[in-house]
Amino acid sequence: MKIICGGCRGSVETGGAAPGTLVACPGCGGHLPVPGLRAAAPAAPPPLAPRRTPPAPPSQGATSGTRAPTRGVDALTRACPSCGARSPMRATRCSGCGTVFARVARANARAAEGSDDAFRLEKAAMDKGMLGGIGMIVLAAVWFFLGLRGGRIFFYPPVLAVFGIVAIVRSVGGGASRSRSRRR
Repeated sequence: MKIICGGCRGSVETGGAAPGTLVACPGCGGHLPVPGLRAAAPAAPPPLAPRRTPPAPPSQGATSGTRAPTRGVDALTRACPSCGARSPMRATRCSGCGTVFARVARANARAAEGSDDAFRLEKAAMDKGMLGGIGMIVLAAVWFFLGLRGGRIFFYPPVLAVFGIVAIVRSVGGGASRSRSRRR
């Protein structure tokens, strides 16, 4: 008979053990009771397997190509960066919270590069001066009214309009200061 381990979700062969006896899980080392009919008290729920800590990083004297040996659950699963739940290596989403592992990896790669392109388009439009400002205001108005027509109100079009106004004011202010400096 096969039973499923509550700690690592691995399959455990009971080997014909009597109902109520404990069988060790080869994946995580937890002990599981063999289900079956017993005349005594009802079976207790299977104990949770102890949570393993990740292996320590190699010491300074170790070579860079060596890794600490992993075994059992840790070799076949990975920890979710959001909630810490363990999921199979082949899984694309965390089984605990649903985090998409590829998105987290891309975000971590961007953070490691130091690229902050949150307002990249807005900065580029502000550098265009008056035309960039007018373009942002027109885009904000179209976006706002299309959203309103669709039954949604977006919060970003007013922010985009403010960026457009700032770009126009900067271009007018910068142009006025240049003309004053030419007269002198």
